[in-house]
Amino acid sequence: MLASTMRRVPLRLRSSVLRRVSPALASRTFSVAASEPSLAATKADTLSVKAKAMAAWEKFTTTVIDDQLDIKTFYNVQAAVKQLQAECPIAEDDAFLLWLDETFADKSATLDKAAFEARVDEVIAKLQELQAAAWTEGENIDHNPFPPEKMTAIVHGMHYLYVKLKCEDIKRYFALLDNDNDGTITGAEVHDLISLYALGTPSQWLERHFRILDSDRDGAVTEAEMQQLYLNICGVHKSFVKALLAGHTANMTKAHEKQWTKALSEFEFKFKLTEKLRCMWHFAGLTKEEQTAQPPPVIPPRASIDWALMQQSQAAELPEFDAMLGHYVDAVHDTRREFYVDKDAKRITRIRSAAFIAFVTVTDIVLTTM
Repeated sequence: MLASTMRRVPLRLRSSVLRRVSPALASRTFSVAASEPSLAATKADTLSVKAKAMAAWEKFTTTVIDDQLDIKTFYNVQAAVKQLQAECPIAEDDAFLLWLDETFADKSATLDKAAFEARVDEVIAKLQELQAAAWTEGENIDHNPFPPEKMTAIVHGMHYLYVKLKCEDIKRYFALLDNDNDGTITGAEVHDLISLYALGTPSQWLERHFRILDSDRDGAVTEAEMQQLYLNICGVHKSFVKALLAGHTANMTKAHEKQWTKALSEFEFKFKLTEKLRCMWHFAGLTKEEQTAQPPPVIPPRASIDWALMQQSQAAELPEFDAMLGHYVDAVHDTRREFYVDKDAKRITRIRSAAFIAFVTVTDIVLTTM
């Protein structure tokens, strides 16, 4: 019916109507997926200039994603996390480590479970105090570019938060730290562990927890222990991202918090973290040629895996592990960008629908009056 109606409309009239409704169909979404915040900021500035030159209809149908305050904030968060991962921001003369040396001055003292938890709570409280002081100096991360001195204070605050979450995680491991099963551990063990949290690399953190989870002290872990090892560390990463965004960033709302949990879960699902851990276990020690050989080789059952073999398998199956914290932050950022893209798509669909209805209505009115 519409087709027959259109055939009866004069060509000049159809052209005129289409010219009037066509601006409503114009839509562009500007976005940049840049890993370097400085590059992203430059591109965003360029896009802002383009946005100002748009016609009114184009502005109505367009979201310049990099002009959104929360996206600019994410760029600054990514930059700070990248600097945190690049090198340890504190040295051995840091206020926290000096306090730690004083607190554990008697290295031979023994701690039972209650004393251990109380001592770790003291450490957490001290880290909370230092973290608050650093954030007071650096202020929360917002959409504005910040000078180097503010970046330094922010990264220090992030580091104290990171160490605090590691200490909260280790409170569950008293039984594993108690090597001789006498119900006590030495102050030296706790001191060395927390010092490693403060100064160590991700690989050193992983190796120390490998030894902790090696329950029978034979230098190897079972598949369940290996899964727990990696998933616990990734859990600390996720807790850090949530705590950082919820407590130390601007331009974030309750809607953002719902997206964070979803984004982190979806990232792990798409990244196939648990599947990669299974591959690390089952294919450890096998070359790529052996893994893809036809017919596949017979892989004997594995009871445990030692540190050297696990590191070799990690390099092959999970090379991203040392930078996983940055990947989690990127996942939250990417999900927020997708939100704006979807929002644009829905807006465009509504405009196109309204334009089509207007076109049909005008056409019917014109034909009725002819």
